[in-house]
Amino acid sequence: MNLAFNTLTFKKYVSIISLMKEKMFFLLLVVFLAILFIGSAHMDKKEKNRKNAAPEKLPECAAMEDVERYYGQKVSVKGLYEVDPIAGSKRLQAVCIVLPDGTRLLRSYRPIKEEFRFINKQVIATGTVFTDAGADPHVQQVMAPHITNIESIVLAPGETPYKKTPRELPPLPVIKNREELINRRDCWVQLVGKLLSVSKRLDENIWADADFRLQDGTILKIEWAPYARWRSFAGQETTVTVRINIEKEEKGIIYISGIRTDICAGTGRD
Repeated sequence: MNLAFNTLTFKKYVSIISLMKEKMFFLLLVVFLAILFIGSAHMDKKEKNRKNAAPEKLPECAAMEDVERYYGQKVSVKGLYEVDPIAGSKRLQAVCIVLPDGTRLLRSYRPIKEEFRFINKQVIATGTVFTDAGADPHVQQVMAPHITNIESIVLAPGETPYKKTPRELPPLPVIKNREELINRRDCWVQLVGKLLSVSKRLDENIWADADFRLQDGTILKIEWAPYARWRSFAGQETTVTVRINIEKEEKGIIYISGIRTDICAGTGRD
């Protein structure tokens, strides 16, 4: 009888334990689902608050003094997206955002095809600005104002997008007279006219001064032109690719720098 009682009691305990396990499992499941629900609701609330929150107000950079003030900080800049049409030393073909005061923020050392839709357009960019490259001073770098860690670039409000995104650098403006030249100050252009003469600079074997006449008769003195490249074009109708950096105007002659230039025979696009 005792054995039967013990067996019955054991089975009863087993039944009770099984029932408790089922209830405990159900209770844990309810708690787990409740935690998930509360967590999800909390995340949804945080996401909603984030979306409704005012956008981060970044300092705006419009001049070199702003670059100096916000050195190493994330800022918003608005300016002209410009790509050098020819490469310089060490194949540097700068991509810059030109601020309203003329400061060029170096964005890249080579053209970026994915950003060709911004060329010669006003853009707004978010990034970190430096008066130099922002690198260790012992590391070789381009010593020019930079904008790095770009987070976004978009067309500025009111800017008209290209009807078709360029696949290559768009052609430069052609300059044939003085008015066009003055209006394109500090821009890359193609000068069309006659290369009158090329003469070596004093104590220089590499560089030369060139006299160039635009089609309206305006005379330009292009200083620091590469002598070996230019001398064979003297006396010819030519097209010169150059940035219009006017150094002075004296006795009707306009002096510009020709260190970074290209030249070819003919008058290019008419």
